[in-house]
Amino acid sequence: MLKYLIYISAGYLIFKVIKNGVYLVLENIQKPKELKETTELVQCDQCGSYFKESSLLHHNGKVFCSEICKQEFSKK
Repeated sequence: MLKYLIYISAGYLIFKVIKNGVYLVLENIQKPKELKETTELVQCDQCGSYFKESSLLHHNGKVFCSEICKQEFSKK
């Protein structure tokens, strides 16, 4: 009788551990990742694409997404 009680207890503990592990995995999948910083998007004066404000290039009061756009604008 004690043998069956030990098996039932061990089975229950294994079930709880597996159940909690599944909940943790599902919780991480379902939650969207939060952004750590907010970023403003800026429009390139040459190509019109939007890019992060942290990577912009300034030239004569204009903003550009890359060195290529900056050079193409200077050719005009």
